[in-house]
This record gives sequence, structure tokens and C-alpha cells, in this order.
Amino acid sequence: MIRWFRKWWNDQRGEYLVQFVLLFPVAVVMLGLVIDGGFMYQQYRAAQTTVEAAAQVASHEIDVNYFRATNQVILNRGAATAIAQQFINLNKSKYLTKTNITAQPNRITVWGQAKIPTIFSKIFGVSELTVTVSGQGYPAFGINREGE
Repeated sequence: MIRWFRKWWNDQRGEYLVQFVLLFPVAVVMLGLVIDGGFMYQQYRAAQTTVEAAAQVASHEIDVNYFRATNQVILNRGAATAIAQQFINLNKSKYLTKTNITAQPNRITVWGQAKIPTIFSKIFGVSELTVTVSGQGYPAFGINREGE
């Protein structure tokens, strides 16, 4: 009996099968996380770029009459908000679901929420993740006097 146990204990047949059974699920989960993570990062960057660009475009809408009267640069808040919303409507990714635009005289802030579906994580009950993105634009950049 002892000989049989020693022979069985030292027998290495099937060792790779045991390693495969133990490590294959870990490798599949890691591959799934890489696929989900890469897709989610790509969609997050698309949404982030959209709101940042909308804020930048809207920041160019200055109040010309106020500038001429006071030589101070402020936003034309109504026009800036409309331009930012138009930019988002034309360029938003399909996962950007909510947006909000706040215009102040010296800053415009655009934020949004993107609901990004998962590919692999659905197996574990996570069908989507929500991320918040935001961007700001300032109207004073590059304008020092009328005509610039």
C-alpha cells in the first residue's frame, strides 16, 4: 500500500491538465477584463473629447457689444449655450446620454454622463457602467483688444 501511494504521489502524468483546469478560468477572466477595459476606455475618451470640444467651441462666443463698451471679455451666455448644445448634438457618441451646460460670464462648463455597455462583464451581472465627463472653456484666451 505504501509503495502504491509513493508511486501515485510521484507520478506526474496529468500535471498539465490540473494546471490548465486551474489557470484557464483566470486567463479567460483577464482577457475579458482587457476587452471590457479597452472598449470602455475608448468610449469614455470619445465622450470626454466631445464635452471638452463643445466647451472650447462655445468659449469663442463672446459678448462683442460688452467688449466694445468696457474692453472686457465675457461670454454671450445664450449664444455659447446654444453653440455647445449644437456641437454636442452633431458630435456626440451614442453612449453619451445626458448633458448639462452652465454658462457664466467668464466660464462655460459642459458635463455629461455616458452609459457604456460591457461585453464580458455581463456574465457577472454588470451590463453597463456610467461615467461622468466634463469640460470647461474660458473666453479670455488670446483676446486682449478689439480686432484680435
